[in-house]
Amino acid sequence: MVITNSSFAQKEKFDSLKRLLPSITTPKAKSILLLDIANSIYNQMPDSSIAYCRESEDLSRKNKLDVQFAYSLNCESRYLLLKGD
Repeated sequence: MVITNSSFAQKEKFDSLKRLLPSITTPKAKSILLLDIANSIYNQMPDSSIAYCRESEDLSRKNKLDVQFAYSLNCESRYLLLKGD
């Protein structure tokens, strides 16, 4: 298995963003972070990426964060389209 520098850098970014998640307490910031996490792993783990988009979607809907809700829907639909069947 060959791991490129780009893949390694994305894995490091994913790990550092994921470590931040428990420390974020505001719904808006957490929703944004979830989308950042989704973006950081799309190429390696598209299904997990979509799950993070959906988690952001649920959090945004629950807290009436209209802008973050729209971003999360856009994220999810874009990744679903790129992933295909």
